[in-house]
Amino acid sequence: MASDKDFVLKFGSLSLGDHEFTFRLDQLYFKSRIESLVTNGNVVVLLFVEKTERHLSLMFKLNGEITRVCDICLSELNYPIKCVGELMVKLTDQKLENQVDLIHLSSNTIELDLEDLFYDTLVLSLPMKIKCSDSSNREECDKIILELLNKPEEESAPNPEWQKLKNLFNKN
Repeated sequence: MASDKDFVLKFGSLSLGDHEFTFRLDQLYFKSRIESLVTNGNVVVLLFVEKTERHLSLMFKLNGEITRVCDICLSELNYPIKCVGELMVKLTDQKLENQVDLIHLSSNTIELDLEDLFYDTLVLSLPMKIKCSDSSNREECDKIILELLNKPEEESAPNPEWQKLKNLFNKN
């Protein structure tokens, strides 16, 4: 299981200037996420940090592959990931409201957990609908499943219990 410390940036001990870090999002990472849209993956995160006296500038690149299911036929897919994200961190003792790409931390804070930031960036980079033709391991959806999905529904005999309920409404 991925440790809580695996994705913590300990910026308090960093010297001023530019720094580079590498993180890996793997099976343990995705399994530790409750109700994750992604079931597995192998994604490398390159994190570039510029530290100044009162600010951190984070730029990160995610590159790799994740495992998802096709939204049409539910086949397991390998979906390529290539996205970037940025985050500005301001160290201040003022109570300020965080924004989309700017957060405020107390000036005595020395570390930042990046686990959720990486996951959110990855998931938001995914299209609304993923299909087999988008994947690296399949070219088309499962033909048997597509036939079942396109098959017209058969009329079934009405359920007698539902008929009793309908009759209750018709009495009024």
